[in-house]
Amino acid sequence: RKPSILRKIAILVMISTAIGIIYEGCNGLFNITGDYGSNFFHEITHETLYLSFSFTSVVMLLESNHRLPPNSSRLAMTVTSLVQYILWDEHAHMKKGAMLTIHELIAQVCLVSAGAFLYAAKYPSSVAAFVFSFALMVLEGTWIMAAGLNEIPGHAMTMHQVGSFFCLHVLVIGLVIIVATACVYKRVAE
Repeated sequence: RKPSILRKIAILVMISTAIGIIYEGCNGLFNITGDYGSNFFHEITHETLYLSFSFTSVVMLLESNHRLPPNSSRLAMTVTSLVQYILWDEHAHMKKGAMLTIHELIAQVCLVSAGAFLYAAKYPSSVAAFVFSFALMVLEGTWIMAAGLNEIPGHAMTMHQVGSFFCLHVLVIGLVIIVATACVYKRVAE
């Protein structure tokens, strides 16, 4: 956990979340057919999801400059994951069918992520905790992309497919992470 790497990641996260918030806000401004008319905060749930990562990036930046204790960023990711769990769960209740299941699965991944990051903060030298929390972040990110693609006409998953595709995500990401960890862990052990 080199401070320079943490700082670079924090800056990258800040930039990407700012772009996301601006994109969602501008989409709300130009969406005059929405329920709330033209409004920068039309997609407030999406903007809050981005903002939760901004919170973590600020903590990462402060930690990299030794203004916060080590592992503060992992605790921030715990908070971010809990916030995301609440938002995805709430968002799921507005959906039906396959989209309901997709959103509930994302919410559950966020809840498990919160536990993984809390464990990683308590046991910072645990390779398993680091790998597991990283794998959950990758799973959440890829499943969010799957949810977005599901909104495009002609690309929607059926209820029958959702569980299978989610499990395939878990297995593929798990395999890649385990192989990568085995390669790194062997080098560290030598």
